Amino acid sequence: RPAIAQEMPNGYRLNKVYVFEMPCCRCVQTVFTKDGEVSLFVFEHDADEPAWFKDRVSIHTRCRGKLTRLTPFDGYLAASWRQGKRYLTVIGMRDVKDVVELVRELNEVT
Repeated sequence: RPAIAQEMPNGYRLNKVYVFEMPCCRCVQTVFTKDGEVSLFVFEHDADEPAWFKDRVSIHTRCRGKLTRLTPFDGYLAASWRQGKRYLTVIGMRDVKDVVELVRELNEVT
């Protein structure tokens, strides 16, 4: 069951859910839309996957108490952190404020 199953903050709506068999694990990808456009991708996986962003510069910080990696990605942010027993990688956040709000929301429901 995905950690993010129904709603997200700031008006994001669930669009599609995919399950991928990857070398690391069974990975769940959840796609969210906002204002009718695809805008956020959430990957849930068993282990941290820093290789996904290869040589991109990343910042490691604490976000609402969780060690979080922020990586600029095509004009947006990718953010990765441990949520329960799995790791989340979210691609499409506009800024750090969006990341903080999402981590806060997920901490309240899980």
